Amino acid sequence: MEIQGKVTVILPEQKTQGGKVKRGFVIDTGGQYPQKIAFEVWNDSSWERMNIAVGSVVNVSFDIHGREWNGKYFVSLTAWKAVVTDGVKPAQSGSSQPSQQPDAPF
Repeated sequence: MEIQGKVTVILPEQKTQGGKVKRGFVIDTGGQYPQKIAFEVWNDSSWERMNIAVGSVVNVSFDIHGREWNGKYFVSLTAWKAVVTDGVKPAQSGSSQPSQQPDAPF
């Protein structure tokens, strides 16, 4: 699946007990009924290729994963590709801190 939006938050990395690293980001879809959608990225090489920054408008390719645990159901959106469409470059590669950039219309 694919969706476009503006990156509003880059989430801090989290390490699992197995040693895997999960990173994430949130996009705002804009429009009449804007949605804030969180994505996770499990592969460091995928994260580095994305090269996203707060304020970037991106096209995100992702998979939906659903699972059940103790009678509760969970859904996660795993991004495997994000292409910057507006030319905004990150201030520092691999930074987990959101940069302070003004909102740009998209």
